[in-house]
Amino acid sequence: MKHVWLTVAIILSVFLMTVASVRQSIAQHEVQAKSYISQGLYDEALQEYNRSFTNLSMLKSTIHLFGEFNAFLATVGILFLASGLLIRRRKRLFFQ
Repeated sequence: MKHVWLTVAIILSVFLMTVASVRQSIAQHEVQAKSYISQGLYDEALQEYNRSFTNLSMLKSTIHLFGEFNAFLATVGILFLASGLLIRRRKRLFFQ
């Protein structure tokens, strides 16, 4: 059981670190874009906003992927619980 919790903790920490680094990257691109706008460099500002949008879409896909993974794990867990209950009932029937 300890290994399961360790695995869950590692997966969650990797997910949170990924989200944090992508959010930081988005913020840096937006700050750089605002700096370019104040300098009058509009083409560079558009490129920075495009990079920010790319990182934002990557963040959304990462969150979606993590949600799908959690849904898959929940489904597998429910199937394991159901199979465990069925096995226990069959043992009671055979060993009575």
